[in-house]
Amino acid sequence: MRRLCDEVFGEENFLAQIVWQKKYAATNDAKGFSTTHDYIVVYQKSTAFERNLLPRTAEMNKPYIHDDNDDKGLWRSDNLLEMQSLAGGIGAKMGAFLQVIKPVFAHLKQQFSKLGY
Repeated sequence: MRRLCDEVFGEENFLAQIVWQKKYAATNDAKGFSTTHDYIVVYQKSTAFERNLLPRTAEMNKPYIHDDNDDKGLWRSDNLLEMQSLAGGIGAKMGAFLQVIKPVFAHLKQQFSKLGY
Protein backbone atom coordinates (compact mmCIF):
# COMPACT_ATOMS: atom_id res chain seq x y z
CA MET A 1 0.00 0.00 0.00
CA ARG A 2 2.81 2.40 0.91
CA ARG A 3 4.55 1.93 -2.45
CA LEU A 4 1.33 2.52 -4.34
CA CYS A 5 0.61 5.67 -2.33
CA ASP A 6 4.21 6.86 -2.88
CA GLU A 7 3.60 6.63 -6.62
CA VAL A 8 0.30 8.51 -6.41
CA PHE A 9 1.18 11.18 -3.81
CA GLY A 10 4.98 11.26 -4.07
CA GLU A 11 7.39 9.62 -1.62
CA GLU A 12 8.59 13.07 -0.47
CA ASN A 13 5.05 13.85 0.76
CA PHE A 14 4.89 10.86 3.12
CA LEU A 15 4.27 12.01 6.70
CA ALA A 16 3.46 8.98 8.86
CA GLN A 17 1.99 5.50 9.13
CA ILE A 18 -0.51 5.15 11.95
CA VAL A 19 -1.57 1.82 13.44
CA TRP A 20 -5.17 2.12 14.64
CA GLN A 21 -6.49 -0.58 16.97
CA LYS A 22 -10.10 -0.93 15.84
CA LYS A 23 -11.00 -3.96 17.97
CA TYR A 24 -9.83 -5.11 21.38
CA ALA A 25 -10.47 -8.81 20.82
CA ALA A 26 -10.41 -11.20 17.90
CA THR A 27 -13.77 -12.06 16.38
CA ASN A 28 -15.10 -15.50 15.54
CA ASP A 29 -16.76 -14.40 12.31
CA ALA A 30 -13.48 -13.78 10.46
CA LYS A 31 -12.68 -15.81 7.35
CA GLY A 32 -9.08 -16.79 8.06
CA PHE A 33 -7.35 -14.12 10.11
CA SER A 34 -9.15 -11.68 12.38
CA THR A 35 -7.92 -8.15 11.77
CA THR A 36 -7.83 -5.97 14.86
CA HIS A 37 -5.76 -3.10 13.42
CA ASP A 38 -6.02 -0.71 10.51
CA TYR A 39 -2.97 0.91 8.97
CA ILE A 40 -3.44 4.53 7.97
CA VAL A 41 -0.88 6.05 5.60
CA VAL A 42 -0.67 9.85 5.85
CA TYR A 43 0.64 12.18 3.13
CA GLN A 44 0.85 15.96 3.09
CA LYS A 45 0.30 18.35 0.20
CA SER A 46 2.68 20.99 1.55
CA THR A 47 4.90 21.78 4.52
CA ALA A 48 2.16 24.12 5.79
CA PHE A 49 0.73 21.18 7.73
CA GLU A 50 -0.34 22.15 11.24
CA ARG A 51 -1.69 19.81 13.89
CA ASN A 52 -4.92 20.94 15.53
CA LEU A 53 -4.33 19.59 19.01
CA LEU A 54 -7.00 19.69 21.67
CA PRO A 55 -6.09 21.80 24.70
CA ARG A 56 -4.68 19.86 27.65
CA THR A 57 -6.04 20.37 31.15
CA ALA A 58 -3.98 20.67 34.33
CA GLU A 59 -5.40 17.28 35.38
CA MET A 60 -4.06 15.66 32.18
CA ASN A 61 -0.59 17.15 32.78
CA LYS A 62 -0.47 16.28 36.51
CA PRO A 63 1.32 12.86 36.13
CA TYR A 64 4.13 14.38 34.01
CA ILE A 65 6.60 15.29 36.75
CA HIS A 66 10.00 13.96 35.59
CA ASP A 67 12.45 16.09 33.61
CA ASP A 68 15.74 14.89 32.08
CA ASN A 69 16.71 18.42 31.00
CA ASP A 70 16.98 17.20 27.39
CA ASP A 71 14.51 19.56 25.67
CA LYS A 72 11.99 16.72 25.25
CA GLY A 73 9.84 17.98 28.08
CA LEU A 74 8.37 16.33 31.11
CA TRP A 75 7.58 12.62 31.20
CA ARG A 76 5.81 10.22 33.55
CA SER A 77 6.68 6.76 34.75
CA ASP A 78 4.15 3.96 34.49
CA ASN A 79 3.57 0.59 36.09
CA LEU A 80 4.52 -1.91 33.40
CA LEU A 81 3.26 -4.82 35.50
CA GLU A 82 -0.32 -3.56 35.28
CA MET A 83 -1.80 -3.78 31.82
CA GLN A 84 -5.12 -1.99 31.41
CA SER A 85 -7.48 -2.81 28.62
CA LEU A 86 -9.09 0.23 27.04
CA ALA A 87 -12.30 -1.74 26.56
CA GLY A 88 -14.25 -1.01 29.71
CA GLY A 89 -11.14 -0.32 31.80
CA ILE A 90 -10.79 -3.98 32.74
CA GLY A 91 -7.34 -4.56 34.25
CA ALA A 92 -5.31 -7.69 33.57
CA LYS A 93 -2.40 -8.34 35.91
CA MET A 94 0.88 -9.41 34.34
CA GLY A 95 0.99 -12.18 36.96
CA ALA A 96 -2.13 -13.75 35.44
CA PHE A 97 -0.44 -13.72 32.05
CA LEU A 98 2.67 -15.37 33.49
CA GLN A 99 0.57 -18.10 35.12
CA VAL A 100 -0.59 -19.13 31.67
CA ILE A 101 2.75 -18.74 29.88
CA LYS A 102 5.07 -20.12 32.58
CA PRO A 103 4.17 -23.81 32.02
CA VAL A 104 4.75 -23.41 28.28
CA PHE A 105 8.25 -22.03 28.86
CA ALA A 106 8.99 -24.72 31.44
CA HIS A 107 8.08 -27.37 28.85
CA LEU A 108 10.23 -25.70 26.17
CA LYS A 109 13.16 -25.41 28.58
CA GLN A 110 12.87 -29.11 29.38
CA GLN A 111 12.79 -30.03 25.68
CA PHE A 112 15.81 -27.85 24.88
CA SER A 113 17.81 -29.29 27.80
CA LYS A 114 17.15 -32.79 26.41
CA LEU A 115 18.71 -31.60 23.16
CA GLY A 116 21.77 -30.26 24.98
CA TYR A 117 20.96 -26.57 24.89
